[in-house]
Amino acid sequence: MPTSTDVQAFRTGVNGVALGSVGLGGLYQDLPGEAVTIAVETFETAFPRGVRLIDTAPWYNNAEDVVGQALRRVQTPRHEYYLATKVGRYRSDKHPNGEFDYSRSRIRQSVQDSLAKLGTTYLDVVYLHDVEFVDRDTVLHEAIPALAELQAEGVIKLIGICGYPLDVLDDIVQRSPRPLQVVQSYSHLTLQNDALLTKAASWHAKGNTVSPIHRRVLLKHYVLPGIVVINAAPLSMGLLTSRGPPAWHPASSALRASCAAALTWLASVEFATEQQKPSVEGLAIQYALDAQKEHHNVVTTMVVGSMGEAEVLSSIRARDNPSLLSKAHIAKVCNWLRPLRI
Repeated sequence: MPTSTDVQAFRTGVNGVALGSVGLGGLYQDLPGEAVTIAVETFETAFPRGVRLIDTAPWYNNAEDVVGQALRRVQTPRHEYYLATKVGRYRSDKHPNGEFDYSRSRIRQSVQDSLAKLGTTYLDVVYLHDVEFVDRDTVLHEAIPALAELQAEGVIKLIGICGYPLDVLDDIVQRSPRPLQVVQSYSHLTLQNDALLTKAASWHAKGNTVSPIHRRVLLKHYVLPGIVVINAAPLSMGLLTSRGPPAWHPASSALRASCAAALTWLASVEFATEQQKPSVEGLAIQYALDAQKEHHNVVTTMVVGSMGEAEVLSSIRARDNPSLLSKAHIAKVCNWLRPLRI
């Protein structure tokens, strides 16, 4: 059972930005070069700059293999970075959207497979992957206890859940038979949707024993040792990108149209130099990072797709040197999307 010190060490160690590996696995698009070489460049750029959490999963094609091979080349000491992976959702020729198996035996085997691929003896975080697609009783009474067993054995440091619907995640947090330390949701802290902030505050407070009055005082100065909340997909699965969303994206036609209008407006704005011209991707990442800081760090870090030096440095600049010009344009883009904001 981890202590509040363990949770707090992870919270402060991940440092605002995390490296997503969906792209490195080639799940949704072909890579522009050799995957392991790109991963090495990514990690060699990120680690010295304090970006030390890698997020991966068996579902992401061969991402775990790519990450593991790259880490062997980089040879950074294991204690200097964090590895988060997932169990429960797997590639399957029979099931295009993946095979879900939350049984105890498959979870234990999956963790062993991940350890081998990633070249490590322990995992910092393991999530149950996309919990909304699995029978709730199985999640609560088989899968979470299976993760807790592995945690007690020292194979996993922190356990958690991830998925999209906040109400499902919240129900599992409230009913979990074993304490959860990490919750990750995606596309819920974006230019179009900031619903994660409210839920994050309640999850973050869960497990704290200080009084409400003292909690309000402490939140002004410190991060309390509640559940770590992580925001993934600040670009809303491609919706908030210059190229627009992929065909499979679930956004409504009205939301797609509003995003397209915001992009058209952004492209029409004149700037003194081309370097000053912000991209919608840059604005979206800036917005998510600013929200993390402004809400007392109840959302701990942001997982963003990271392939190569340029993408890593772009996220780090947004974290360390937020642009006042970008902040002004974020407000204007939000105005375009406000009628459809969640």
